[in-house]
Amino acid sequence: MNSTIESYAKAASRGVLFGSTRRKARDELVTHVLERVEELKSEGLSEDQAVTRAILEMGDARMVSKQFAKSYRPALIRRILLGFVGALVLLAGLSVTLQIRSSFSRADVIKQSAKQFQQDVIKDLEIVRAESFFNSSPGERDAGPYLNEMLAGDIELSKLRLDHAKLMEYDHWDFTRSGPGKAFLKSHEIINPFDLPAPNMMTFFEYLTAFLESPGAEKDPLFSLRFVRHTARLLYSSEMIISSAIAVALLEQERKTYQAWVSAGKLRNSEWTPLDEATLEAAARAFRALPAYYYLGYSENRMPDPERWCGAINEAAAMASFTRPLLEGQFPLEGSYQHKFAEFSRILEASRPFCRLDVAHRVWRQANDGIVLNTRSVIGSGSFSGRLIPFMLKYAHAVPYLRRALEPTFAGIVGMSWIKKYENRNTR
Repeated sequence: MNSTIESYAKAASRGVLFGSTRRKARDELVTHVLERVEELKSEGLSEDQAVTRAILEMGDARMVSKQFAKSYRPALIRRILLGFVGALVLLAGLSVTLQIRSSFSRADVIKQSAKQFQQDVIKDLEIVRAESFFNSSPGERDAGPYLNEMLAGDIELSKLRLDHAKLMEYDHWDFTRSGPGKAFLKSHEIINPFDLPAPNMMTFFEYLTAFLESPGAEKDPLFSLRFVRHTARLLYSSEMIISSAIAVALLEQERKTYQAWVSAGKLRNSEWTPLDEATLEAAARAFRALPAYYYLGYSENRMPDPERWCGAINEAAAMASFTRPLLEGQFPLEGSYQHKFAEFSRILEASRPFCRLDVAHRVWRQANDGIVLNTRSVIGSGSFSGRLIPFMLKYAHAVPYLRRALEPTFAGIVGMSWIKKYENRNTR
C-alpha cells in the first residue's frame, strides 16, 4: 500500500473509533481513498498527484478524527439532556423530542439522498446483475479454515505466504465459521456485530496487488489472472460491504494488469476477459449505497430482488440490532415500524438460498428479543459526548418519544457515507 495513504488512514482513524473496530475504520478509509485515487488516475493524474489530491479531498487527518466531537458535542448534549428531562412530562417530552429530531439534519440528508438517487442505484444494480461474477450462492468449500487464522490481527506483508493452488480449491470465504470469528461467537451469548473480529482484508489486498506486479505473475499470466479473479470472488462471498468494495478494487487491478500485459505482448487480447470498467464503477457505487435501502429508519421502497444482496442485508441487520429498540412505538404519535420489522424478517428468510448470514440472523433474533446493545464500540468513547451517547441510547428505548428522537443520531453517524458516491458524481 502507498505509505502516504497508510499514514493518513492511521492518523485519521485514531480518534474516530476505539478498540477492536479501529482497524475496520482504517480499512474502510483506505478503501475510499484508493477508489478516489483510481478515479483521479483515470482522469490523467499521476499516482503521486492522485494520492495527494485524494487525501486533500478527504480533509486534514486531525479534523477527520475529531469531526464527530466537534460537530455534535455542543448541540447534541444540549438536546439529548433536554429531551431526557422533557420526556418525564408527556407534552413537554413530545415538544422537546420534535425539536431534537428536527436538529439531526445528517440523518435527514441521508434519507433524502437515498430517495433522490434510488433510480440511479437500481440502474447500477441492473448492470451488476448482468455480470455472473456477482451472482450469490452460499458455497460448499470454505476458505475460512485456511485464511482466518493466517490473516488475524496486524500482519507484516513480507511474512504472508499463501498457497495459490490451495486457494483455488475454495468457493467462498466465511469469517465466522472458523478462527477468531467462530471463537468470538461461541464465547458471547449476546453479540455486538461491530465487535466481531474480521480477517485483515487490506493486507490480503496488498498481497494480491503486489503479486500482480511481481515477475512471477508474468511467467503464467493466465493462471495469475484466474487466481486474482478467484480471490476477488472469495472476498465478495464473505458477505460484507467492505470486503465487496475491496473485491471490486481488486478486479480493477486485474483489469489494468491484463491491459498492460496485452500491450507488452505477454498475453493475447482474446485469452482473457476482464470485467468492464462501467460494471466495476456501478458495483462500487451500488454496494456502498445499498444498506440505506434496507435500514429500518429510511426508505419505504426496496431494491429489486432484495434478498440477493448479502452484504447490504448484513450491514442493515447490524444497524438494526442497535436501533430497533428505539423504533418500537407503543404510544400516541410515536408511529409504528412493525411493517418494516416484518419486511426485513421476510427479506432475511428469503435470502437463505443466496446467503449464509449467520451473524445477521443471530443479531436480528436478539433485536426481536428486545436486547439493547452498547454502541460505544461504534461511536467511540474518546470524548464526553462519546461516553454520553451510548449511555443515552442504552436507556432511551424505555422512554416514550425520546427513543424515537435519538434514533437518527446513531443512523446519521454510521450511515453518513452510504450515498456519498452518488452525491459526489452528481456534483461533478
